[in-house]
Amino acid sequence: MLDPTLARGATSYLRLADRLLPGRVCGFYLVGSAALGAFRPGRSDIDFVVVLDGTLDRSELRRLRAVHLGSGLRSSVRAIASGDLALPGTCNGVYVPRRS
Repeated sequence: MLDPTLARGATSYLRLADRLLPGRVCGFYLVGSAALGAFRPGRSDIDFVVVLDGTLDRSELRRLRAVHLGSGLRSSVRAIASGDLALPGTCNGVYVPRRS
């Protein structure tokens, strides 16, 4: 069972990615502390691997950049407000094309 904070963060990121890259995401896998059961709310980031249905064109890459920037906005605002340089809850991932 996923930690509720982890589940919310991953779900939010995936919804945003699917909205900006509709139908392109065909796999989403949590890795790092999330996969190892070591995720700590308020301390850990959310690491993932996304599998895409192919390569992205320039327009889709710009949208992907927006997904990543948008996902870190809330964590960044909280960190700045608290004077902390850590960005817990930030989503960090890699995108790979699905192999046929």
